[in-house]
Amino acid sequence: MTMKIEIKDLRKGFKKGDQVIEVLKGVDLSIESGETVAITGPSGSGKTTLLQIIGLLDSPSSGLVSINGQDETFSKERRKSSLRNQYFGFIYQFHHLIPEFTALENVMMPLLVRNLSIAKSRSKSERLLESIGMHHRLNHKPHELSGGECQRVAIARALVTKPQFILADEPTGNLDPNASRTVFNQFIELRDTIESGLILVTHDQALSEKMSKVYQIDGGLLIRK
Repeated sequence: MTMKIEIKDLRKGFKKGDQVIEVLKGVDLSIESGETVAITGPSGSGKTTLLQIIGLLDSPSSGLVSINGQDETFSKERRKSSLRNQYFGFIYQFHHLIPEFTALENVMMPLLVRNLSIAKSRSKSERLLESIGMHHRLNHKPHELSGGECQRVAIARALVTKPQFILADEPTGNLDPNASRTVFNQFIELRDTIESGLILVTHDQALSEKMSKVYQIDGGLLIRK
């Protein structure tokens, strides 16, 4: 099923003392699953804020967030949580793995939340981790893994449910250049196999150029480059 996200006249302000600082000032965006989009712009321009609103992790001050024609802008948190688990995979600059869990257990978590059996969750997660060269690290905890390995686990966790959309916020921004290229290329190869839509927030021009569409946030507006 093709999924469509539409953002219309999206605005977001933050209160600072007696002032309201407007970060997003009327953003419009339409993207379907399968498309790849980069969102660029300087630090503080609102890239991460926009990504969090698209992923239903934050609410705008005003505007519309529509998923498959359904207005989800101010849906109840239980509804948003269900949509996130059903449709989205999230990858952040820092891996946010659960430190007490092994690499395998971290990847299994989204499947278990979907009430998939432990056996099936384990099998799917093992296959995915093995496909990115992590077969020898399945039972290692995050503190026993390198930064690049942790990020690979985080990517596998985001993709294991075969989400309609992957929302990635500087997914290799915390890695050295060599590790960044290796991890990002593996990430793109995995995305290509499941044909998820991808919205990538990045400062890296080389990464943004790999996307089919590139936008820049400028003055609170989203501009096609």
